[in-house]
Amino acid sequence: MARISVVIPTYNRPELLNNSINSVLSQTYRDFELIVIDDCSSDNTPDVLEGFQDERLRVIRNSSNKGIAAVRNISVSNSQGKYIAFLDDDDEWLPDKLEKQLKIMEDGPDNLGCVYSGCLTTGPDGNEVVSTSIPRYKNKVLNELLLENFITTSTTLLKKSCIEKAGLFDEDIPYGEDYDMWIRIAEDFEFDFAPEPLTKYRIHPNSITKNYAKVINGIGKILSKHRSLFARNKRAYSNHLLLLGVLYCYSGKTGEGIKTFMRAIKAYPFDARLYYNLAIALLGTETFIRLKEAKSHYFPKRITVFL
Repeated sequence: MARISVVIPTYNRPELLNNSINSVLSQTYRDFELIVIDDCSSDNTPDVLEGFQDERLRVIRNSSNKGIAAVRNISVSNSQGKYIAFLDDDDEWLPDKLEKQLKIMEDGPDNLGCVYSGCLTTGPDGNEVVSTSIPRYKNKVLNELLLENFITTSTTLLKKSCIEKAGLFDEDIPYGEDYDMWIRIAEDFEFDFAPEPLTKYRIHPNSITKNYAKVINGIGKILSKHRSLFARNKRAYSNHLLLLGVLYCYSGKTGEGIKTFMRAIKAYPFDARLYYNLAIALLGTETFIRLKEAKSHYFPKRITVFL
């Protein structure tokens, strides 16, 4: 039985999937199974998968499109390893990713549930590095997680027992189902990290973060689900309302964005970003977006949504 179960959910990304699978099969650590779940792709994804002959690869094909949370849950239910590592089909691992994380996991305390790593964010071609994230938080990270989701799913190695205790991915959350999972795990388990970048996270035109309605819905459901936690951390609650306000404005619902900025200020009035975003939202949608894009050009912080 393999020690690690690697999970790649995929849907209509055959060329990117090919790179992701190769990055797994090239790992210096070899004792793993690779589960690829094809969520009813309508292109040549099955042909790409048939081109791999490695006996560690298992393919599961859904008869209908079920969505990312359901696909990950299917993979967890079908996994055999003590540990689970998730990799999105448009991301890639550096060769020593599993080896380095497994050592940290097995040298760690019994209540260590997740080891994540640094991450290289790349452009659509996967080569140009746009930014590099270096982990900062370890041990008990719940308060830091409530402020923002600083864990990229493809960087993680988790104990399967942690997922079983926290519960599977919430299939009712259309965006941020991974964030919801990290919060639930952090309530009972500790986190650690490999400090160097071990994952390449790709930004491209089909990124879900461009689907503003889905992102807004997901963030709203997370805030509602973890209402009691955010009630004790007003700064974190305000931070997410700020993001919601920006998303509303980007989607053309500037009036809703203004209301959301006001809620954020009421929750935590000590963040200057709230007043800046409220002020430019009052100038209208086009001006809001133009000023945000200008700021992002000179002060790049995020790839898709700039606060």
